[in-house]
Amino acid sequence: MPSNPIAETTRLLLAALVLGCAPAGPRGTAAQPVSPQPSDPASVIAAANRGSAATQAATDADLADQAGDVITAALAADARADNIDSLYARGAIVIADGHRREESPRFAGVEPGGAVAIGGMQVVVRDKLIWAVIDYRWYSVSDNLARLGQATVLLSPPDGDRGFR
Repeated sequence: MPSNPIAETTRLLLAALVLGCAPAGPRGTAAQPVSPQPSDPASVIAAANRGSAATQAATDADLADQAGDVITAALAADARADNIDSLYARGAIVIADGHRREESPRFAGVEPGGAVAIGGMQVVVRDKLIWAVIDYRWYSVSDNLARLGQATVLLSPPDGDRGFR
């Protein structure tokens, strides 16, 4: 499966940010880590907050990548007419082309047969909710058809043994 360009860009920016924040020593010497002094409570608190924010950002980026993979798989399964009901929460409401869809394909403009290509995807992670806006194209080479689509998907993050819903 090709990688998501937005996720790849996010990953590269995060790596550049982390590498750019590393302390630099004189040329030819290893950088010495800077640790806060116990007598300075403000620097101890600031260091603790920086660490937790960086950890949360990395976790959110990983969740966004994983959510993007799940959404891409759901679109591809729709194009293949695979039943992926286990992805959807019980009682989930899917509206496509102005009509409620209870069976595959659930994404607007997608028909069994053909393939789906993702044009762009923006994934936002906030605590107990992940939402994504996806631009995609369904196409069938054999029928010489193509349709553009856009979807908004809401997901709950994995919890224990349960995956995305």
